[in-house]
Amino acid sequence: IGRDLDELEDALNAVDAAQAKVDTLKKMQADKVKYPEGSDDAQKIEKMLAAAEKELDYDTAKVEELFSKGVTKAQSYFDKVNLAGTTNGTVAQRLTLVQNRLTDNQFTVKAQASDNENIELSSLAVEVSEASLSYNAALMVTGKISQQSLVNYI
Repeated sequence: IGRDLDELEDALNAVDAAQAKVDTLKKMQADKVKYPEGSDDAQKIEKMLAAAEKELDYDTAKVEELFSKGVTKAQSYFDKVNLAGTTNGTVAQRLTLVQNRLTDNQFTVKAQASDNENIELSSLAVEVSEASLSYNAALMVTGKISQQSLVNYI
């Protein structure tokens, strides 16, 4: 954007300089006392004025072209800025969701840790014994079923 603006500024300065040349040469051409009509100086001023007017036309056309291209470039810059803003908002929303999930997980882990730390050893021993007895009973039942099926099969 800065380079585009610098280029436009340079073109506008060139138009101002060309316009100043044209104005100066027109003043000189209007001074009939100092530069009488038909003199060599008057003819030189006329040629210089024609060249200065061509320069002014060229610089003006360049500025018009830069303005027309600048509108398109500015629109593309605005599109990029809007896309970046949208992307930033989306990322911020995702980060907020992740933060909320992590906060919930942290609360759950702290609650589980607290429950684990506060459990009584006697009730824990009873639960472990119950689980062990249930497991052993399940193994014995499975063994008896397998044994009878094998005998029947043979």
